[in-house]
Amino acid sequence: MLSARINLDVFAADLADRLPGAWTSEYHRHLTYPDQFPVAEQIWDTGHVSYIATEFVLGHDAVLHGPDQQHLCLADRPRYPHQFVVATLKPDHTVSHT
Repeated sequence: MLSARINLDVFAADLADRLPGAWTSEYHRHLTYPDQFPVAEQIWDTGHVSYIATEFVLGHDAVLHGPDQQHLCLADRPRYPHQFVVATLKPDHTVSHT
């Protein structure tokens, strides 16, 4: 039997506590599909997590902020209700060329 679903905000906060250094967690609930775009546009990789963040209505996400301006995005994995995806976000000093 699968264990009860853990909430994204709880998982993100717990993950931040377990990473080395001082990490914080920032949870975002999205009332509309476009509300998720500011974080989705910062995903470093253009692979499956970027696809998930741009093609699915996520409803929420969490961003972890690390001690050296590292950022991670956490979101539900569509079609897999007991899983999350994690992606690195572009560093603050990275310039977008889109």
